Amino acid sequence: MRRVVLVLLVLVMLGSVTSPATAKNTGELNGIKQYLYNRLPKEGLPGYEIIPRGGISEAGISERELVNLIESARIENFMDPTTGRIDDGKLKNFKNPVEVIVEKLRMRGYSDEKIVRILEKYNMFYDPKTGATAIGIKLPPDLESRLPTRSFQTEVESCSPCSAQQRTEYPLYRGINTNIMPGSMAINQSGTFQHVVTTHVGREYRGSNYWVEVGVFRDLGFPDWWLFTYDNDEGQWMWHGVITGEQNQFKNYIIYVYDNRDNNGYNYGVWIEGDWVRGGHLPWLENYVDEAKEVWSNTGVVTSDTQKAVFRDPFLYYQDRAIWWNEEVSTTWWPVEKNYPVKENHYIGGYSWTFEAWVE
Repeated sequence: MRRVVLVLLVLVMLGSVTSPATAKNTGELNGIKQYLYNRLPKEGLPGYEIIPRGGISEAGISERELVNLIESARIENFMDPTTGRIDDGKLKNFKNPVEVIVEKLRMRGYSDEKIVRILEKYNMFYDPKTGATAIGIKLPPDLESRLPTRSFQTEVESCSPCSAQQRTEYPLYRGINTNIMPGSMAINQSGTFQHVVTTHVGREYRGSNYWVEVGVFRDLGFPDWWLFTYDNDEGQWMWHGVITGEQNQFKNYIIYVYDNRDNNGYNYGVWIEGDWVRGGHLPWLENYVDEAKEVWSNTGVVTSDTQKAVFRDPFLYYQDRAIWWNEEVSTTWWPVEKNYPVKENHYIGGYSWTFEAWVE
């Protein structure tokens, strides 16, 4: 039987940014590191994989039932293996594992407040106001407030952050399926203090930007390579695991906006290595998509990488099909200046763009 992974993670979006005034020092972030590591399994498994054991007694869910729930949410249950197309018909009535658990807890008379606390014990997240859900670590408000403020921005010229991006020119896409090797993501006390490699899906709505992202995060305060997701208005940061020792390997990341809509917007799902990790809402079915590398420095000096971040074999979800992200998709790249500290290179590898980014 395949081993089930409950991963934990952190997020950033289409060129997010923090100003030097809001950047947090290493000491302030040490509390976050301690909290995250305390919530990770103590078995010493590679990548800090979390294997559900014992089920969820409060919901009357056995270990076997929990395993089946998580397996049923894997992306291959909804995606054509040949074309990469995701079947909206199958997703229409799909309930992710957390939604099923919430329903069972409600049937047992638990209040929303109690449900949130129960799920927290199992490294799961639920927002009663929006229905947003995730399998991952959610920081307490006092710790999350120590993280840098994020906002939507592109083509940043300062280094808070410096960024390199590959971005669709038009908001036509329902998501992305891509493979990312984060590389060294160099950080240093006197240079880069925070580093993100990520992919975003989002768009402006009524004067505000809304997005979801998935990728890898490093900070001097907790310097391992952390998987994360981020939604700017539904739950914000979520942490899905550590990939220390695997930063030179590719992992698969998928964001997909469903065809169905409720009062909070169009539903989306996020998968890492095929495992469902997050669900929420975006205002639009069709969005901009990007792949990005972002670095932050308060000193004006950035730390050179020893290994590039590489994004390869991406395809985009367009209307009801999957298309390769290649020359037929109108695309922009940043930066264009040769003296900019974050470099990029792109070329067609196989059927789609390979995008490389590094600090020099």
